[in-house]
Amino acid sequence: MGYTPLTSQALSAPPYLFATALLLLTAYASDLRRSRSPFVLLHAALGSASYGLIALGGHLRWPALLRYALVYPAAASFFSAIAIVIAWTMNNQEGKTRKGVGMTVLNVVGQMGPIVGARLYPDADKPYFIRGMLVCAVAMAVVGLLAGILSWVLIRENARREKRAQGDEGGLLARRGREETSRFVLML
Repeated sequence: MGYTPLTSQALSAPPYLFATALLLLTAYASDLRRSRSPFVLLHAALGSASYGLIALGGHLRWPALLRYALVYPAAASFFSAIAIVIAWTMNNQEGKTRKGVGMTVLNVVGQMGPIVGARLYPDADKPYFIRGMLVCAVAMAVVGLLAGILSWVLIRENARREKRAQGDEGGLLARRGREETSRFVLML
């Protein structure tokens, strides 16, 4: 954005502090609500819009201060979405083995981000890095789309489980206790 290296380093801390505060607030709110999908959807949309506006601002040569201000919601939404996706994955896995596999898959996919990310911002794209910002905007939109699809799948699965539990009144499931069939409701 045209700042000296020292000034750039000093300006990089505040967005991360803001992201940390919003992450903690988001985690607390999603725990209170016992729901993850609305928060992932919200942060994915905010992140996509922020990255898109940063790219647009670079294309239109908006002032550096305005583009810098957009880094705050971009960073905050990115890190909040990641944290909530991790919690969502853990909440929706029955048993330690499935939780372990879920976390392994998240880590493998998650480690592709730094590999790709290091190549999204080549020196040739300085100082606006429009292409990298657009890729991040699209990636956040895909996160939102996938979260929406997963929410729909979980709603259907919870309804199927509830129907199965209600349809077995007096049967084997009832003898084992209703909590056995519905003790694990998938968290939206």
